[in-house]
Amino acid sequence: MKKRFLLLLVLTLMFALTGCSMEDEELNFDINKEAAINYVKAVVNSYNEVSDVEYEYYINDGKPIEKTAVAGFRAAQTTDHVGSFLSFDTSEDKVTFKNGARGNVLCSIICKYENRDVKVTVSFTQNRAYDVIKDGTLKQLEEYASQSGASIMDYLQYYYADYGYDMTDEDSFIAGYIYDQYNQYPFDADECEVSPVYSKKELIGKAGVNTGIGMGVVFAVLIFIAFIIYLLRFVPVLLSGGSVSEKKAEKKVEKPAAPAAAPVKKEQPKSASDGNLVSDAQLVAVITAAINAYIEGTAGTGTASARGPVTTDSKDKLIVRSIRRVR
Repeated sequence: MKKRFLLLLVLTLMFALTGCSMEDEELNFDINKEAAINYVKAVVNSYNEVSDVEYEYYINDGKPIEKTAVAGFRAAQTTDHVGSFLSFDTSEDKVTFKNGARGNVLCSIICKYENRDVKVTVSFTQNRAYDVIKDGTLKQLEEYASQSGASIMDYLQYYYADYGYDMTDEDSFIAGYIYDQYNQYPFDADECEVSPVYSKKELIGKAGVNTGIGMGVVFAVLIFIAFIIYLLRFVPVLLSGGSVSEKKAEKKVEKPAAPAAAPVKKEQPKSASDGNLVSDAQLVAVITAAINAYIEGTAGTGTASARGPVTTDSKDKLIVRSIRRVR
């Protein structure tokens, strides 16, 4: 039950957010949409087709709106080949107003060209100087109307009816009056963007081409890096002198010789006279003296209880004092 409730809540929030996004967003500042659309049309008519001399002037010495406009229309003709200008499409679904990232307002309209449609977007910023001038103008008109004993609109109708100003309301009159007297609008245009409109099929084709070019460049760079790494093996040979073929020939000829067999030494039999060993004559003398001593000690008694020193005829003066039987 809880899972169903959570799912229903999530769906409700999704529909609510969708509904909010479909509503018109509030613009960063109030803007006369009809005047903005007319301004975009004027930009198209003024900078759509310019001569090379005018192009150089606008690019080098023009205002930001002029630079971006002439550059955009020139690129649309030379790169995208949109053709000749035909008409404006200012239907309700083709004109859009939205907020920009710098606190500005973007107005976009669709222009019909010979080969494809072009979307022209002009960025408008709020003119703070206009607000100051408007405030001063309103105070002045109120003062004049008060002195005449009439309302502001009656005063305007009496004094300015023949000047061609819009007398619908105070704001309309003041907007025309300030532009006529001070050349100021409630908003200023600072940039223009010209974007040819492509279909989804054309966009997918362009994306495929760009992807192929990018992958080709990457593989070409990788192959070049692999070739450089392969060439690094020849650097030590070049630094030490000689060619690579000579070095390979030397490696083939100079084979390591087999190690010579070590001479086998025959073990000589050790003689009895080597080291500290006694000679054969001494051994015979010692053994004979020992046997004699043993016989004399055991004669008659059968025991060896009385054992005295035994002398022999050895020249080395060896004396055997006792003999023990090893068991």
